[in-house]
Amino acid sequence: MKKTLVIGAKVQSVNFFYNALQTLVKYKHEVHVLGLDAAIFEGLCLHKIDEYIPDLDTVSLYLNASEQKKYYTYIEALKPKRVIFNPGAENYDFKNRLVAKGIVVEEACTLFLLYTNKY
Repeated sequence: MKKTLVIGAKVQSVNFFYNALQTLVKYKHEVHVLGLDAAIFEGLCLHKIDEYIPDLDTVSLYLNASEQKKYYTYIEALKPKRVIFNPGAENYDFKNRLVAKGIVVEEACTLFLLYTNKY
């Protein structure tokens, strides 16, 4: 199972970010969520941007390109094996930065990858 950090704009019951969280848990991945305030969401720990998460496999982004800028340094410092840019989160500048650091980048839907056993 893969340790995954999901970064999204909102935690609500009707969006892809929320559905990805539920599905990652269902598939028994260790899920971490980045939020503005540390709290518990459905048994998951919400992290602040300054918290280090060791041995991170995947970052799954649900933020548009302009919202991602404040997370560049943080994500790079975590040194994940890969970053998934979900639909609407495509960001070629950040993608190129990550690839230059040896991080695998996918422009894909986390839910689709999970459902098709390609996660």
